[in-house]
Amino acid sequence: AERGVRVRLLLDDNNTNGMDNILTALNAHPNIQIRLFNPFLIRKWRALGYLADFPRVNRRMHNKTLTADNRASIIGGRNIGDEYLTDSAQKTTFADMDVLVSGSIVTRISQEFDRYWRSDSAYPLETIIKPTARRIAQGNAQLNANGSAPAPEPPPQGSLKYYPSQIQLVSDDPAKALDRKVRVNVWNEIQKALGTPQRELYLVSPYFVPTRTGADIMQTITQSGIHTTILTNSLAATDVAPVHSGYMRYRKPLLRAGVELYELKAESNDKKRKLKDRGLTGNSGTSLHAKTFIVDQQRVFVGSFNLDPRSARLNTEMGVVIQSPELAQTLQQQLHQQAQHEAYRVTLSDKGKVQWHDPDHPEQPPATTEPQASLFKRALSKFLSWLPIERLL
Repeated sequence: AERGVRVRLLLDDNNTNGMDNILTALNAHPNIQIRLFNPFLIRKWRALGYLADFPRVNRRMHNKTLTADNRASIIGGRNIGDEYLTDSAQKTTFADMDVLVSGSIVTRISQEFDRYWRSDSAYPLETIIKPTARRIAQGNAQLNANGSAPAPEPPPQGSLKYYPSQIQLVSDDPAKALDRKVRVNVWNEIQKALGTPQRELYLVSPYFVPTRTGADIMQTITQSGIHTTILTNSLAATDVAPVHSGYMRYRKPLLRAGVELYELKAESNDKKRKLKDRGLTGNSGTSLHAKTFIVDQQRVFVGSFNLDPRSARLNTEMGVVIQSPELAQTLQQQLHQQAQHEAYRVTLSDKGKVQWHDPDHPEQPPATTEPQASLFKRALSKFLSWLPIERLL
Protein backbone atom coordinates (compact mmCIF):
# COMPACT_ATOMS: atom_id res chain seq x y z
CA ALA A 1 0.00 0.00 0.00
CA GLU A 2 2.88 2.36 0.74
CA ARG A 3 4.13 1.77 -2.82
CA GLY A 4 0.77 2.80 -4.24
CA VAL A 5 -0.61 -0.72 -4.63
CA ARG A 6 -4.36 -1.06 -4.05
CA VAL A 7 -4.96 -3.68 -1.37
CA ARG A 8 -8.35 -5.26 -0.71
CA LEU A 9 -8.82 -7.61 2.24
CA LEU A 10 -11.98 -9.67 2.55
CA LEU A 11 -11.86 -11.32 5.96
CA ASP A 12 -14.21 -13.77 7.55
CA ASP A 13 -15.00 -12.19 10.91
CA ASN A 14 -14.82 -15.38 12.95
CA ASN A 15 -11.11 -15.09 13.80
CA THR A 16 -10.68 -11.30 14.06
CA ASN A 17 -11.35 -11.14 17.80
CA GLY A 18 -9.12 -8.50 19.40
CA MET A 19 -8.09 -7.05 16.02
CA ASP A 20 -10.59 -4.18 15.71
CA ASN A 21 -8.02 -1.45 16.34
CA ILE A 22 -5.42 -2.88 13.97
CA LEU A 23 -7.98 -3.45 11.21
CA THR A 24 -9.32 0.09 11.65
CA ALA A 25 -5.81 1.55 11.39
CA LEU A 26 -5.10 -0.46 8.23
CA ASN A 27 -8.45 0.49 6.72
CA ALA A 28 -7.63 4.17 7.29
CA HIS A 29 -4.79 3.90 4.77
CA PRO A 30 -5.94 5.43 1.45
CA ASN A 31 -4.81 2.35 -0.51
CA ILE A 32 -6.33 -0.30 1.76
CA GLN A 33 -9.95 -1.42 1.85
CA ILE A 34 -11.20 -4.04 4.29
CA ARG A 35 -14.56 -5.79 4.33
CA LEU A 36 -15.79 -8.25 6.92
CA PHE A 37 -17.73 -11.31 5.79
CA ASN A 38 -20.69 -12.26 7.96
CA PRO A 39 -19.60 -9.96 10.82
CA PHE A 40 -20.32 -10.24 14.51
CA LEU A 41 -22.35 -7.23 15.62
CA ILE A 42 -21.33 -7.78 19.26
CA ARG A 43 -17.63 -7.06 19.00
CA LYS A 44 -16.27 -7.71 22.49
CA TRP A 45 -18.21 -10.74 23.66
CA ARG A 46 -18.28 -12.97 20.56
CA ALA A 47 -19.99 -15.83 22.40
CA LEU A 48 -23.05 -13.63 22.80
CA GLY A 49 -23.18 -13.32 19.02
CA TYR A 50 -23.53 -17.09 18.74
CA LEU A 51 -26.27 -17.09 21.35
CA ALA A 52 -28.19 -14.22 19.77
CA ASP A 53 -27.76 -15.05 16.07
CA PHE A 54 -26.49 -18.63 15.81
CA PRO A 55 -28.05 -19.64 12.45
CA ARG A 56 -26.27 -16.74 10.69
CA VAL A 57 -22.88 -16.55 12.45
CA ASN A 58 -22.49 -20.33 12.37
CA ARG A 59 -21.99 -20.04 8.60
CA ARG A 60 -18.50 -18.87 7.67
CA MET A 61 -16.46 -17.97 4.59
CA HIS A 62 -13.71 -20.60 4.52
CA ASN A 63 -12.23 -19.67 1.11
CA LYS A 64 -8.54 -18.75 0.90
CA THR A 65 -7.06 -16.93 -2.11
CA LEU A 66 -4.35 -14.32 -2.67
CA THR A 67 -4.14 -12.66 -6.09
CA ALA A 68 -1.57 -10.15 -7.34
CA ASP A 69 -2.11 -7.85 -10.34
CA ASN A 70 -4.58 -10.32 -11.85
CA ARG A 71 -1.52 -12.30 -13.02
CA ALA A 72 -0.95 -14.93 -10.34
CA SER A 73 -2.96 -16.43 -7.50
CA ILE A 74 -2.24 -18.62 -4.51
CA ILE A 75 -5.17 -20.85 -3.61
CA GLY A 76 -5.48 -23.67 -1.12
CA GLY A 77 -6.17 -24.34 2.53
CA ARG A 78 -3.72 -22.00 4.25
CA ASN A 79 -4.80 -19.12 6.46
CA ILE A 80 -2.61 -16.05 6.97
CA GLY A 81 -0.99 -16.41 10.39
CA ASP A 82 2.33 -17.28 11.99
CA GLU A 83 1.27 -20.83 12.83
CA TYR A 84 0.51 -21.50 9.13
CA LEU A 85 3.77 -20.05 7.83
CA THR A 86 6.43 -20.74 10.48
CA ASP A 87 7.47 -23.49 12.87
CA SER A 88 6.78 -22.61 16.51
CA ALA A 89 7.73 -24.49 19.66
CA GLN A 90 4.87 -22.82 21.54
CA LYS A 91 1.97 -23.01 19.08
CA THR A 92 0.51 -25.68 16.87
CA THR A 93 2.32 -25.73 13.52
CA PHE A 94 -0.08 -26.44 10.66
CA ALA A 95 1.03 -28.61 7.75
CA ASP A 96 -0.77 -27.04 4.83
CA MET A 97 -0.91 -26.98 1.04
CA ASP A 98 -1.62 -24.44 -1.66
CA VAL A 99 -0.77 -23.94 -5.32
CA LEU A 100 0.49 -20.96 -7.28
CA VAL A 101 -1.43 -20.61 -10.54
CA SER A 102 -1.18 -18.31 -13.54
CA GLY A 103 -2.99 -17.90 -16.84
CA SER A 104 -6.70 -17.51 -17.54
CA ILE A 105 -7.65 -19.23 -14.27
CA VAL A 106 -6.48 -16.10 -12.41
CA THR A 107 -9.18 -14.04 -14.12
CA ARG A 108 -11.78 -16.52 -12.86
CA ILE A 109 -10.39 -16.33 -9.32
CA SER A 110 -10.43 -12.52 -9.46
CA GLN A 111 -14.03 -12.54 -10.68
CA GLU A 112 -14.99 -14.84 -7.82
CA PHE A 113 -13.27 -12.55 -5.32
CA ASP A 114 -15.28 -9.63 -6.70
CA ARG A 115 -18.49 -11.64 -6.39
CA TYR A 116 -17.79 -12.26 -2.71
CA TRP A 117 -16.63 -8.64 -2.22
CA ARG A 118 -19.97 -7.36 -3.55
CA SER A 119 -22.10 -10.00 -1.82
CA ASP A 120 -24.76 -9.26 0.78
CA SER A 121 -22.57 -10.81 3.49
CA ALA A 122 -19.56 -8.49 2.93
CA TYR A 123 -19.64 -5.25 4.93
CA PRO A 124 -17.18 -2.34 4.70
CA LEU A 125 -15.21 -2.33 7.93
CA GLU A 126 -16.21 1.22 8.84
CA THR A 127 -19.89 0.22 8.89
CA ILE A 128 -19.18 -2.37 11.60
CA ILE A 129 -16.35 -0.72 13.57
CA LYS A 130 -16.50 3.04 14.07
CA PRO A 131 -13.15 4.51 12.91
CA THR A 132 -12.47 6.87 15.82
CA ALA A 133 -9.18 8.76 16.09
CA ARG A 134 -8.38 6.93 19.32
CA ARG A 135 -8.97 3.51 17.77
CA ILE A 136 -6.79 4.38 14.76
CA ALA A 137 -4.02 5.66 17.03
CA GLN A 138 -4.13 2.52 19.16
CA GLY A 139 -4.10 0.34 16.06
CA ASN A 140 -1.09 2.16 14.62
CA ALA A 141 0.70 1.77 17.96
CA GLN A 142 0.06 -1.98 17.85
CA LEU A 143 1.29 -2.19 14.28
CA ASN A 144 4.46 -0.27 15.13
CA ALA A 145 5.06 -2.46 18.19
CA ASN A 146 4.82 -5.56 16.05
CA GLY A 147 7.46 -4.15 13.72
CA SER A 148 7.90 -4.78 10.03
CA ALA A 149 8.66 -8.28 8.88
CA PRO A 150 11.73 -8.53 6.65
CA ALA A 151 11.03 -9.03 2.97
CA PRO A 152 11.06 -12.77 2.25
CA GLU A 153 13.85 -14.18 0.16
CA PRO A 154 12.69 -15.25 -3.30
CA PRO A 155 12.80 -19.00 -3.97
CA PRO A 156 16.09 -20.22 -5.45
CA GLN A 157 16.15 -20.03 -9.23
CA GLY A 158 14.62 -23.16 -10.70
CA SER A 159 13.29 -24.47 -7.38
CA LEU A 160 9.63 -24.08 -8.37
CA LYS A 161 8.35 -26.76 -10.74
CA TYR A 162 5.86 -25.54 -13.35
CA TYR A 163 3.14 -27.95 -14.45
CA PRO A 164 1.26 -26.94 -17.63
CA SER A 165 -2.29 -28.03 -16.82
CA GLN A 166 -5.97 -27.65 -17.43
CA ILE A 167 -7.39 -25.99 -14.31
CA GLN A 168 -10.99 -25.57 -13.22
CA LEU A 169 -12.10 -23.29 -10.39
CA VAL A 170 -14.77 -24.71 -8.09
CA SER A 171 -16.48 -22.31 -5.71
CA ASP A 172 -19.57 -21.92 -3.60
CA ASP A 173 -22.09 -19.16 -4.18
CA PRO A 174 -21.63 -16.56 -1.39
CA ALA A 175 -25.41 -16.75 -0.84
CA LYS A 176 -24.75 -20.10 0.85
CA ALA A 177 -23.60 -18.08 3.88
CA LEU A 178 -27.13 -16.66 4.14
CA ASP A 179 -28.72 -20.12 3.86
CA ARG A 180 -30.26 -19.15 0.54
CA LYS A 181 -30.99 -21.68 -2.16
CA VAL A 182 -28.02 -21.81 -4.54
CA ARG A 183 -27.66 -23.37 -7.97
CA VAL A 184 -24.07 -24.56 -7.48
CA ASN A 185 -22.92 -26.87 -4.69
CA VAL A 186 -19.14 -26.94 -4.48
CA TRP A 187 -18.95 -30.60 -3.39
CA ASN A 188 -20.96 -31.65 -6.44
CA GLU A 189 -18.67 -29.52 -8.61
CA ILE A 190 -15.56 -31.12 -7.10
CA GLN A 191 -16.91 -34.61 -7.75
CA LYS A 192 -17.84 -33.79 -11.35
CA ALA A 193 -14.46 -32.21 -12.06
CA LEU A 194 -12.48 -35.07 -10.48
CA GLY A 195 -14.56 -37.73 -12.20
CA THR A 196 -15.32 -41.28 -11.10
CA PRO A 197 -12.22 -43.11 -9.84
CA GLN A 198 -11.29 -46.19 -11.83
CA ARG A 199 -8.23 -47.44 -9.91
CA GLU A 200 -7.25 -45.22 -7.01
CA LEU A 201 -8.53 -42.52 -4.65
CA TYR A 202 -6.24 -40.56 -2.30
CA LEU A 203 -7.91 -38.25 0.22
CA VAL A 204 -6.24 -35.77 2.58
CA SER A 205 -8.60 -33.95 4.95
CA PRO A 206 -7.63 -32.64 8.40
CA TYR A 207 -11.26 -32.56 9.54
CA PHE A 208 -12.82 -35.78 8.34
CA VAL A 209 -16.46 -36.55 9.16
CA PRO A 210 -17.73 -38.58 6.19
CA THR A 211 -21.31 -39.03 7.55
CA ARG A 212 -23.11 -42.34 7.11
CA THR A 213 -23.84 -41.61 3.45
CA GLY A 214 -20.23 -40.72 2.68
CA ALA A 215 -18.88 -43.71 4.58
CA ASP A 216 -21.22 -46.03 2.68
CA ILE A 217 -20.02 -44.56 -0.63
CA MET A 218 -16.37 -45.00 0.36
CA GLN A 219 -17.01 -48.58 1.43
CA THR A 220 -18.70 -49.31 -1.91
CA ILE A 221 -15.84 -47.71 -3.84
CA THR A 222 -13.20 -49.63 -1.90
CA GLN A 223 -15.01 -52.96 -2.08
CA SER A 224 -15.34 -52.53 -5.86
CA GLY A 225 -11.55 -52.71 -6.15
CA ILE A 226 -10.65 -49.01 -6.01
CA HIS A 227 -7.65 -48.56 -3.70
CA THR A 228 -8.66 -45.84 -1.23
CA THR A 229 -6.22 -44.07 1.08
CA ILE A 230 -7.19 -41.47 3.69
CA LEU A 231 -4.85 -39.20 5.67
CA THR A 232 -6.35 -37.18 8.51
CA ASN A 233 -5.38 -35.94 11.98
CA SER A 234 -4.97 -38.10 15.04
CA LEU A 235 -6.79 -36.99 18.18
CA ALA A 236 -3.52 -35.63 19.59
CA ALA A 237 -2.79 -33.69 16.40
CA THR A 238 -6.18 -32.13 15.70
CA ASP A 239 -6.85 -28.57 16.82
CA VAL A 240 -10.62 -29.22 16.89
CA ALA A 241 -11.26 -32.20 19.16
CA PRO A 242 -15.07 -32.16 18.67
CA VAL A 243 -14.55 -32.89 14.96
CA HIS A 244 -12.54 -35.97 15.87
CA SER A 245 -15.53 -37.19 17.86
CA GLY A 246 -17.57 -37.14 14.66
CA TYR A 247 -14.91 -39.15 12.81
CA MET A 248 -14.29 -41.88 15.39
CA ARG A 249 -17.43 -43.90 14.70
CA TYR A 250 -16.53 -44.34 11.02
CA ARG A 251 -13.04 -45.80 11.52
CA LYS A 252 -14.08 -49.43 11.95
CA PRO A 253 -16.48 -49.65 8.98
CA LEU A 254 -13.94 -47.95 6.70
CA LEU A 255 -11.14 -50.26 7.84
CA ARG A 256 -13.36 -53.32 7.42
CA ALA A 257 -14.05 -52.24 3.84
CA GLY A 258 -10.31 -52.13 3.13
CA VAL A 259 -9.55 -48.39 3.33
CA GLU A 260 -5.88 -47.63 3.99
CA LEU A 261 -6.06 -45.16 6.89
CA TYR A 262 -3.39 -42.87 8.34
CA GLU A 263 -3.59 -40.36 11.21
CA LEU A 264 -0.91 -37.69 11.44
CA LYS A 265 1.22 -37.76 14.57
CA ALA A 266 1.29 -34.65 16.73
CA GLU A 267 5.01 -34.35 16.06
CA SER A 268 7.00 -35.38 13.01
CA ASN A 269 10.43 -36.97 12.96
CA ASP A 270 12.24 -33.62 12.83
CA LYS A 271 10.35 -32.12 15.78
CA LYS A 272 11.57 -34.05 18.83
CA ARG A 273 10.26 -31.61 21.37
CA LYS A 274 8.04 -32.15 24.36
CA LEU A 275 4.41 -31.64 23.44
CA LYS A 276 2.35 -29.11 25.36
CA ASP A 277 -1.25 -30.31 25.42
CA ARG A 278 -3.71 -27.42 24.98
CA GLY A 279 -6.89 -29.40 25.47
CA LEU A 280 -9.57 -29.03 22.80
CA THR A 281 -7.35 -26.81 20.62
CA GLY A 282 -4.49 -29.24 20.07
CA ASN A 283 -0.92 -28.97 21.28
CA SER A 284 2.48 -27.51 20.45
CA GLY A 285 3.18 -30.12 17.78
CA THR A 286 2.16 -30.52 14.15
CA SER A 287 -1.44 -30.54 12.91
CA LEU A 288 -2.61 -31.39 9.40
CA HIS A 289 -4.46 -28.55 7.64
CA ALA A 290 -4.07 -29.45 3.94
CA LYS A 291 -7.11 -30.45 1.90
CA THR A 292 -6.38 -32.33 -1.31
CA PHE A 293 -7.98 -35.21 -3.23
CA ILE A 294 -6.25 -37.21 -5.99
CA VAL A 295 -8.07 -39.47 -8.45
CA ASP A 296 -6.26 -42.18 -10.45
CA GLN A 297 -3.01 -40.16 -10.21
CA GLN A 298 -4.48 -38.00 -12.97
CA ARG A 299 -6.54 -35.22 -11.36
CA VAL A 300 -5.97 -33.21 -8.18
CA PHE A 301 -8.15 -30.97 -6.03
CA VAL A 302 -6.42 -28.40 -3.82
CA GLY A 303 -8.50 -25.95 -1.83
CA SER A 304 -10.33 -25.20 1.40
CA PHE A 305 -12.92 -28.01 1.34
CA ASN A 306 -12.84 -30.53 4.20
CA LEU A 307 -14.65 -33.84 3.97
CA ASP A 308 -17.19 -32.92 6.63
CA PRO A 309 -20.77 -31.58 6.92
CA ARG A 310 -19.58 -28.05 7.72
CA SER A 311 -17.81 -27.65 4.38
CA ALA A 312 -20.63 -29.36 2.50
CA ARG A 313 -23.58 -27.52 4.05
CA LEU A 314 -22.58 -24.51 6.15
CA ASN A 315 -19.35 -22.80 5.06
CA THR A 316 -18.47 -21.37 1.66
CA GLU A 317 -15.49 -23.13 0.07
CA MET A 318 -13.22 -22.73 -2.95
CA GLY A 319 -10.47 -24.63 -4.72
CA VAL A 320 -9.07 -25.77 -8.05
CA VAL A 321 -9.18 -29.10 -9.86
CA ILE A 322 -5.99 -29.65 -11.85
CA GLN A 323 -5.73 -32.11 -14.74
CA SER A 324 -2.05 -33.10 -14.65
CA PRO A 325 -0.83 -36.70 -14.34
CA GLU A 326 2.70 -35.47 -13.60
CA LEU A 327 1.56 -33.25 -10.73
CA ALA A 328 -0.88 -35.85 -9.41
CA GLN A 329 1.74 -38.60 -9.35
CA THR A 330 4.40 -36.38 -7.77
CA LEU A 331 2.04 -35.04 -5.14
CA GLN A 332 0.64 -38.45 -4.21
CA GLN A 333 4.14 -39.90 -3.93
CA GLN A 334 5.22 -37.08 -1.59
CA LEU A 335 2.06 -37.29 0.52
CA HIS A 336 2.26 -41.05 0.87
CA GLN A 337 5.92 -40.92 1.82
CA GLN A 338 5.10 -38.39 4.53
CA ALA A 339 2.15 -40.48 5.73
CA GLN A 340 4.31 -43.57 6.07
CA HIS A 341 6.97 -41.70 8.08
CA GLU A 342 4.95 -39.11 10.03
CA ALA A 343 1.54 -40.70 10.61
CA TYR A 344 0.12 -43.68 12.45
CA ARG A 345 -1.07 -46.51 10.24
CA VAL A 346 -4.50 -47.40 11.63
CA THR A 347 -5.65 -51.01 11.31
CA LEU A 348 -7.97 -53.52 12.96
CA SER A 349 -6.64 -56.26 15.22
CA ASP A 350 -7.64 -59.89 14.85
CA LYS A 351 -10.35 -59.14 17.42
CA GLY A 352 -11.67 -56.20 15.41
CA LYS A 353 -10.22 -53.49 17.68
CA VAL A 354 -8.72 -50.27 16.30
CA GLN A 355 -4.93 -50.10 16.67
CA TRP A 356 -2.25 -47.54 15.80
CA HIS A 357 1.17 -48.47 14.36
CA ASP A 358 3.92 -45.94 15.17
CA PRO A 359 6.34 -45.53 12.23
CA ASP A 360 9.09 -44.44 14.66
CA HIS A 361 8.81 -47.69 16.62
CA PRO A 362 7.84 -50.50 14.22
CA GLU A 363 9.27 -53.06 16.63
CA GLN A 364 6.74 -52.16 19.33
CA PRO A 365 3.21 -53.56 19.56
CA PRO A 366 0.57 -51.20 18.13
CA ALA A 367 -1.21 -48.83 20.52
CA THR A 368 -4.75 -49.78 21.44
CA THR A 369 -5.86 -46.31 22.61
CA GLU A 370 -5.57 -42.94 20.86
CA PRO A 371 -1.79 -42.32 21.01
CA GLN A 372 -0.30 -39.13 22.53
CA ALA A 373 -3.77 -38.01 23.68
CA SER A 374 -4.54 -37.44 27.35
CA LEU A 375 -7.15 -39.47 29.21
CA PHE A 376 -9.29 -36.33 29.49
CA LYS A 377 -9.19 -35.69 25.76
CA ARG A 378 -9.98 -39.31 24.92
CA ALA A 379 -12.90 -39.35 27.36
CA LEU A 380 -14.27 -36.02 26.13
CA SER A 381 -14.02 -37.08 22.49
CA LYS A 382 -15.90 -40.29 23.30
CA PHE A 383 -18.59 -38.35 25.15
CA LEU A 384 -19.01 -35.87 22.27
CA SER A 385 -19.38 -38.77 19.83
CA TRP A 386 -22.66 -39.66 21.56
CA LEU A 387 -24.17 -36.20 21.02
CA PRO A 388 -26.31 -35.37 17.92
CA ILE A 389 -23.93 -32.67 16.66
CA GLU A 390 -22.62 -34.23 13.44
CA ARG A 391 -24.36 -31.71 11.16
CA LEU A 392 -22.41 -28.89 12.86
CA LEU A 393 -18.98 -30.49 12.48
